[in-house]
Amino acid sequence: MLVNGREYSVLRGSDLARDGMFLKLSAGVQPSGSPLAEWFYSDVDGSMSLTIYATELDEGVLRWFQLEASRQLSPSPSAG
Repeated sequence: MLVNGREYSVLRGSDLARDGMFLKLSAGVQPSGSPLAEWFYSDVDGSMSLTIYATELDEGVLRWFQLEASRQLSPSPSAG
């Protein structure tokens, strides 16, 4: 995602210790270094939580990141 001339990327993964999945936001085309923010989806109670590690993030990036988290972390309806 390109916002104000800066590239951002996300990395999705499973977290067995916390019993859920995460989506991490990083600067650059390839996720590397410390994440800027993280959305976590809990398999225990179905909640989603946001942790922001960077002190200044563009609002547009955060909105896009929230949409990505909803799309990539929310469980899909089970087939009947």
